[in-house]
Amino acid sequence: SNSLTRDNTKKTYNASRNEKYNITYTAKYRAEYSHGYSHKYRPTYKTKYNVNYTSEYGLKMSGIKEAWNYIKETVPIKKAIIANIFVSFGIISVNMTFYPFAFDNLKVSEKSWGFMMSIFYGSSLIAMSISLWLNKKIRSIQRKNHIYDMTVYTSLILVSCVWFVYSFIRYLPLILLMQLLEGTLIHLCSILLISRLQSFSKEVLLGRITGVNDFFCSLSKVMGISFTYSIIQRFAPGTMFFVNSICLMSFALFNLIYFMSDTPKSKFQESKSAKPGTPFI
Repeated sequence: SNSLTRDNTKKTYNASRNEKYNITYTAKYRAEYSHGYSHKYRPTYKTKYNVNYTSEYGLKMSGIKEAWNYIKETVPIKKAIIANIFVSFGIISVNMTFYPFAFDNLKVSEKSWGFMMSIFYGSSLIAMSISLWLNKKIRSIQRKNHIYDMTVYTSLILVSCVWFVYSFIRYLPLILLMQLLEGTLIHLCSILLISRLQSFSKEVLLGRITGVNDFFCSLSKVMGISFTYSIIQRFAPGTMFFVNSICLMSFALFNLIYFMSDTPKSKFQESKSAKPGTPFI
């Protein structure tokens, strides 16, 4: 009986001590650490637009808004994102079209298909070498960014010509050569556009700007998939190659002509926010 009484007394004492400790710890935590209970701490997010937010959703929207405004104010970034959107649409559309073109029209075997893919994706090494050589050659030139613009748009014009050739040719060795040229030009454009996006972005906004670019590129790919699926059900693959060739050619020619007639005061002049002497690659 005495042992049972002692056990009950010990349990009651321990429960009382734990309850007191928990109350004290919780009150101390709420007062000193918890943002939700402390009235002295109110996290704010300050931007150049003088907007403060106290919620997590507000913080995220403020960051996206700041990145979006920076993109609209910085012409080279805006041009790079628009070019990425057009390129993403064309690439996903041509890739989808190439499957029925290769297996239904060309009647290639599995071994030949693997060889074609090796040529296309292996061309990225050639594109990397060209981009490094180009950056080394014109690094010290004052208007180097204009040269990079011309390189991008000229490469897109050549890519559109390759897609046009796909629309009527059926000779496999020539198609392999066209794939090597297409892969090199597409990878070169991707390297130059992403490098331009990074070199003109503020370090604190780089992640958000890249996210905006990826979002619009993904949206463009979804639209390209839907468009290609609706067209390829009714027409031959050559029609899809021709349509994509015309679209990309029109975009590249428009920008190239606008660029050639550009003056220092035009809206295509490089933004003042770009750091002088920043390398493109």
